Amino acid sequence: MEVPGESLFFLRIKPGEVENAIKTLKEHPKVTRAEALLGPYDMVAPVDVRSTDELRELASELEGKPFCESCSVLPSLSTWMREPAVTKPISAWSLIHATDSKSVAEALKGIETINRVYETMGEFNVIANMAVEELGALRETLIGRIQKIKGVRRTETLASLERSK
Repeated sequence: MEVPGESLFFLRIKPGEVENAIKTLKEHPKVTRAEALLGPYDMVAPVDVRSTDELRELASELEGKPFCESCSVLPSLSTWMREPAVTKPISAWSLIHATDSKSVAEALKGIETINRVYETMGEFNVIANMAVEELGALRETLIGRIQKIKGVRRTETLASLERSK
């Protein structure tokens, strides 16, 4: 089955291995970025693969790495990226459970702090990557904008330990 855009891997990394994992993943030809996170996942790695078979192979490869405890794969149904991307000191990933992923994804594109929107499958069917100047702006984006979109049922937000790109 074809995958139309970047898919996301959220990884749990063994203690003391995050730097090694980031270095290894940044060198992988199918990984477009690797970011350390705060929250239930230690890293996010957007990947550029074009089929579910490639996703399955990459998941097996990553789970076989000595640094990996586990990974959750969110295959992309569609991916939107702001060009040029907003670059700010704080970056975060909001995992969104939506009743209507298409309309929520479309509404997210109108929020100026959102850089990427992924429609995926699973518990969280929309993922938004955002960049903000300070924590107050992150709060405003999450609580004042994203959570007020019709169809957003629940959000879980993971702050990135990397500067936005």
